Amino acid sequence: MENKGEIREGEIPFLLMDLNRKGWTGILFLEKEKIKKEFYIKNGMIGYSRSNLLSETLGRVMLSYGLIKAAEHQKALEIMEKKKIKWGEALIELGYREDISNALRAQIEVRVKDIFQWKDGRWEIFAKEVVENRFPFWSEIDMVYLISKGISAMDEAFFMRNRENFLNSIYRVGVKDGRVRIPPSVENLFNGEFTGKDFINAIGDENKGLRALYFFEVVGVIKKVKMVSKSEKKEDVHVLPEDKEIYNKLLEKFNFLKTASFFERLGVEREASINEIKEKYYALAREFHPDRFHSYKSEAVRDLADRIFTLINDAYNTLSDPQKREEYSSFADESTNFTFGKKEDIVTAETQFQKAEILEKRGDLKSALEFYRWAYKLNPKEPVYMAKMGWTAYRIGKREKNLDMVREGMKDVFKAYSLSPQNDTIAYLVASIYRAEGDHKKTIEFLEKTLNLNPLHEQAKRELNILKRKEKV
Repeated sequence: MENKGEIREGEIPFLLMDLNRKGWTGILFLEKEKIKKEFYIKNGMIGYSRSNLLSETLGRVMLSYGLIKAAEHQKALEIMEKKKIKWGEALIELGYREDISNALRAQIEVRVKDIFQWKDGRWEIFAKEVVENRFPFWSEIDMVYLISKGISAMDEAFFMRNRENFLNSIYRVGVKDGRVRIPPSVENLFNGEFTGKDFINAIGDENKGLRALYFFEVVGVIKKVKMVSKSEKKEDVHVLPEDKEIYNKLLEKFNFLKTASFFERLGVEREASINEIKEKYYALAREFHPDRFHSYKSEAVRDLADRIFTLINDAYNTLSDPQKREEYSSFADESTNFTFGKKEDIVTAETQFQKAEILEKRGDLKSALEFYRWAYKLNPKEPVYMAKMGWTAYRIGKREKNLDMVREGMKDVFKAYSLSPQNDTIAYLVASIYRAEGDHKKTIEFLEKTLNLNPLHEQAKRELNILKRKEKV
């Protein structure tokens, strides 16, 4: 299998299942904009994970799942800051040793659910020995279980966009897997070929049927034999015979560049000097600048040249700027060179965030906003900080009739949701924006999303019940 590639919507579950079937051992690294995650896999089972999202820290997950109280969460933060230790170590000091195993499993589940929502980004696998006792904690979870949980939490829009393809594709039985229960209503379909529509009709509910069909295909219980949908047919790329050779050369280059790191795009080492980077860039510019291809009659050649040079330019503009290069350089250790930001900054940011929440509850929005901004400045990779900063700015803007502040606040909240759609806190803030703007339908939609992500979210539950009672009046 390939060791790296682009993330496309709906393909991550297949990647995880492939690693499970192969009994693979190593590290799976995923990156989308500023979000980075690692999953440590042994014999096809995830036992440990890392993420730079604050909402996915052990403490936050335990808080969300009701495994720890807010006051104890604050104490753990204080211990972390004072002793410069990790979440797990601080929680053990507070007597939560027995709960940590359950929390770790929940944490892995939360992180997997999030990546199932990604529509873009990049992934890379590193085959290497994974020794359990080298990790602070290790708690394996069955991959089929994780995939089922991830698919159950996927956005309904994915299934609606692909509905026609699911319904019209033809399937047949695949491999047997004792971890997967086959509903009696579909067993008779497994004697031959059947359409997705046949499967969904046998389930008796389209929403459940679409998810079940996709899940069965991902885990290999059924295999897609033929795609009937017209919407899947790709238009042929028209290339004149005399341009075929150059087109194929450019296509090969493009396919390499689109999944390569910025250093690989320019063909330089990670320690390369600015002069070396410029030298490599100018050499690539001489070879691939779009002006060199304007004389070709095939539009496909010219278009490909433009796309290649855009990828090269993106790499150069980042690596030639010391500040941008330092931010981009997420590779530093022997495995994936995965960095999550300075530990001290992250702990300090969380402390400021907690202070902001206290001030917000007291109604001191302006002071709260300053602390939220401070937290975000220290750790700009955390979508929750951005969302809370945006929501507080929105509230102040509404109160003071400052439309610029209202718009900026809305922008931050929606941006945070696009970065982390599996975060119930952010989903609830989106619902709150729509409620304040008077959009009844969207408010209900995002309150329901919040409860789907966290059934224990009392505020969302209460507000949804009120809105639904009003609908009946």
